[in-house]
Amino acid sequence: ALFFFAHGSFEASERKRSLTNDSFRASLGNWITFIAIISPAWGASAHAIGKLLEYERIAMRSEQMARELKRITSLADDVQTQSELNSIVNQATRIINLENYEWWVLLSFNPPELAA
Repeated sequence: ALFFFAHGSFEASERKRSLTNDSFRASLGNWITFIAIISPAWGASAHAIGKLLEYERIAMRSEQMARELKRITSLADDVQTQSELNSIVNQATRIINLENYEWWVLLSFNPPELAA
């Protein structure tokens, strides 16, 4: 009787261990499937957020440049002499050259993309 009890306990233990391994494998498979489904969506959303932040940064830079050009235009409206006009034109040229250089640097690292 002791043999049958020990043998039954061993088989029950093995069956429990087998079920535990099977449920672990099923759980691991579910996690792998979950990660495989979620990863592309997460990557796409992270990319979209990055692009949105980049567009906002570009919009802020463009507004800042528009304000600067408006300021130079108002200075040019008040000039009285050719030398004052030359000074304003040189200032505008420096600002636009700097802006062009900054855009060149920005776009050399991250080429523009069309929004999807």
